[in-house]
Amino acid sequence: MPGEVSLNYQLNNAMVPVLQTQQLVYVLLDVRPTGAVSAVRMPLNAAFALDRSGSMDGEKLRNVKEAVKLALDQMQAEDIVSIVAFDSSAHVLVPSQPLTQRQSILSKLSGLSADGGTGMAKGMQKALDEALKNHRPDRASRLILLTDGQTASDERRCEQIAADAGEKGIPITAFGLGSDWNESLLESIGQKN
Repeated sequence: MPGEVSLNYQLNNAMVPVLQTQQLVYVLLDVRPTGAVSAVRMPLNAAFALDRSGSMDGEKLRNVKEAVKLALDQMQAEDIVSIVAFDSSAHVLVPSQPLTQRQSILSKLSGLSADGGTGMAKGMQKALDEALKNHRPDRASRLILLTDGQTASDERRCEQIAADAGEKGIPITAFGLGSDWNESLLESIGQKN
């Protein structure tokens, strides 16, 4: 459809002479959606996998709760949300559903406390299962992992789940919390999709 994007360009030289030798010309392209296209919003299908292990006690868990609350504040009622909390095991805190019961979801989130070990792969798998329940071509699906990245011997399984999610069209965005999160693992998870 014409008029969906505006295209502007700029050359590194105002004029390019015709020569018998090769020339190097740089072009800067600026492609932007027009007002009509940028106003179109695709519904979301967001699955949150939240680390609630003992290492997340205190400020880390408070930051997780605040981050999810901020994300939910940006979402609309027709968006789909699910929340999985994991420690040594994984628990579906909020099953995949439209964001029509915002206060109920926030109440469940606020009751989250830190305890136990860390089974990140279990949390990722349950969150992926929840995301798949409402994964459709007309919906932007994403799995958001919030953790300190310290997991119990299941790093390879975490990477495999991330690869599976990518193959199914559900990218994972992994956020590390605190100062000692496992950067290489979370970066690997994010690059698998």
